[in-house]
Amino acid sequence: MKIRRVVLSVAALLAVIPVAACGGRRALGKELDKALKVSAEAVEGLAGLYYDSEKFPRSWDPSTGRYKDLTYRDWTSGFFPGELWLCYSLTGQDKFKTLAEHFTAKGSEVPYMTHTHDLGFMVMCGYGRWFELEGNETAKEAVIQAARSLSTRFNPEIGLIRSWNFGKWSYPVIIDNMMNLELLFKAAELSGEQRFRDIAVSHADRTLENHFREDASSWHVVSYNPDGSIESKGTHQGYSDDSRWARGQAWGLYGYTMCYRFTGDARYLEQAVRIAELIMTLPTMPEDSIPYWD
Repeated sequence: MKIRRVVLSVAALLAVIPVAACGGRRALGKELDKALKVSAEAVEGLAGLYYDSEKFPRSWDPSTGRYKDLTYRDWTSGFFPGELWLCYSLTGQDKFKTLAEHFTAKGSEVPYMTHTHDLGFMVMCGYGRWFELEGNETAKEAVIQAARSLSTRFNPEIGLIRSWNFGKWSYPVIIDNMMNLELLFKAAELSGEQRFRDIAVSHADRTLENHFREDASSWHVVSYNPDGSIESKGTHQGYSDDSRWARGQAWGLYGYTMCYRFTGDARYLEQAVRIAELIMTLPTMPEDSIPYWD
C-alpha cells in the first residue's frame, strides 16, 4: 500500500507541476535553492555556447574535454529546450523563457517527422512544456501535428506503434515507446481527435499484455508478426534477453503512471505499482538507490 501511495502521489505531482511552476519560484530550501542556482547558471552558459548553432548540447565527454552535441533529428533533441523551460518555470526569469522559445523553435521540423517513434521525447519536453506554461498556439499546433505524425506508425492489425525501421525484426516495439503515449493523450485533449487517445490506449494495453514477465520486469524489444502474434522477445541495449534493463523498467513505471493519470484505468496504476515494487525491493540495488545499468 505504501508503494501504491507513492505512485499515486507521483501521478498527481506530474499533473500539477507545470501549473504550480507558472507562479514562479517556490521555497525549495537552502540546498535546493543552491542546486537550482548552479544548474540555471550552467544551462544559461550552454545556451550561450549553442545559441547560434544548429545543434543542441547532449552530454559532456571527459575523454575529449568537449560536449557531445546533436541535431534536431536526435531522439534527445527536446531535452535541452525542456531544461530551459524548467529553468523558466522554477526561476520566473524571462531570459530563460526567451532562450527556451529560441531553442524549442530549432526543432520546428520535428512534429512532421514520421520515421521515428520518439516524438514524445522530442516534442513534449519543448513544445509541450511551452504550451503548458504559456498556452502558446504555435506550441499547441506542434503537439497536435506530432501526434498525427506518430499515428502513422500505428498498425491497427497489431494494435501497436512501430518503434524502429531498422534491424532483424518484423515489427519491433520497445518498452521506451510508453514514453511517447503522453503526446497522444495530450493531443487528443487539445484537438478533440479521439483516435489519438484510442491509439495510446491500444498500445498501452498490448504492451501490458505482452511486454512484462511475471515479476513485472519487462523485455526491451517485443517483435510481432504481421498477424499480431509474437515473433520474438529480447533486448537490444540490455545485458541479455532475460535481464532487467534498468532504463526500460523506468520507461514502464513512468508510462503506466502517466496512462493512469490520463485515463483513471486502475489496471495501469496496478502495473505501475508492481514495477515500482520490483525496483524498490531489488536485492542488488546499491546504497545510493541509483540502479545499475542492468
